[in-house]
Amino acid sequence: MESPDIPRGEAISEALPFSFDCAIYNRCINVYLYTLNRIMFKIGADMNKTQVKEIMIPISNYVTVQKENTLIEVLQALEQARKSENEHAHRDAIVVDANGVFIGKVTMIDVFMALEPNYAKVKQRREKGVLTADFVMKATKAFNLWVEPTQTICERGGRLTVSDVMHTPEKIEYIEETATLENALHLYVMGIHQPLIVNNKDGKVTGILRFGDVFEVVRQRLLICGVS
Repeated sequence: MESPDIPRGEAISEALPFSFDCAIYNRCINVYLYTLNRIMFKIGADMNKTQVKEIMIPISNYVTVQKENTLIEVLQALEQARKSENEHAHRDAIVVDANGVFIGKVTMIDVFMALEPNYAKVKQRREKGVLTADFVMKATKAFNLWVEPTQTICERGGRLTVSDVMHTPEKIEYIEETATLENALHLYVMGIHQPLIVNNKDGKVTGILRFGDVFEVVRQRLLICGVS
């Protein structure tokens, strides 16, 4: 199995406006590639033959909402899906326009960030390249995260609409139906906003690929390897 095309630390350092420890990054990437290659070898060469469309959830089986819906309506729709016997019950929803065309997604992390607006300040700080362990640990107090009464947070949630909460995916968050399972795994391990959006060769969104579904395939094959 060929290693994924991941940039080395030197290339990243040249492109960033802040200091970057290339040596530590390169060591981490080497460990990641070594570990991933061992996993891929263990579960079999067919990982690079299994296509995304074989394990994705068809768009028709996913909870869909529109920008005008309230957050409460989204949560109610997800709750209804959870209580049903649908094997694809989930905690995310996709956003479509009036014509049913995909335009975004509402995930658990999007909901949390909308309920606590001060995370926007944390995000701005992160985008400037200032993200240290000390900063992360002190962020709760420094940005007054989750200090409001529960009632205030509930009232805010009642006022939010999908347009306030939804995430508009970047290009890297899309993956083609014919891409392999190992391609999807690489994207997830590198920290892509979940879940991945699946499209066909014409660019039409046809499904959703969740990290949990990818893991389930890997888990089952590892068990088979272990038994054999």
